[in-house]
Amino acid sequence: MNRMRQHVLLVIGVTLAAMWLPAAWTRASWRDYRDQPDEWFRSEEGIRIAENILSWQSTAGSWPKNTDTMSKAFTGALGRLRGTFDNGATVDQLRFVARAFGATGNERYEQAFLRGLDH
Repeated sequence: MNRMRQHVLLVIGVTLAAMWLPAAWTRASWRDYRDQPDEWFRSEEGIRIAENILSWQSTAGSWPKNTDTMSKAFTGALGRLRGTFDNGATVDQLRFVARAFGATGNERYEQAFLRGLDH
């Protein structure tokens, strides 16, 4: 009985901890999508995520750090975005849009990739 009680308490503890994890620890990343087939990048979900990523690209061509750029579109003032290559910023987005361009041929994805690479 004591062992079962410990197991139950562990499960409760892990569940509660997961509820309070910072969003930065649980957000989607390139790793979640890199193995998707080309068809997925042409799907409604793939296109939605690609469009979300494009919306977060700064005027300089980079993306902000420690920010979930995949789950929702950026709705603020574009001029306020400050992108960087620090802390994993920009690299995952470049990987995603390059893959999306290869799968779809959408020139907007190619242009976003080139702007990011130029940055």
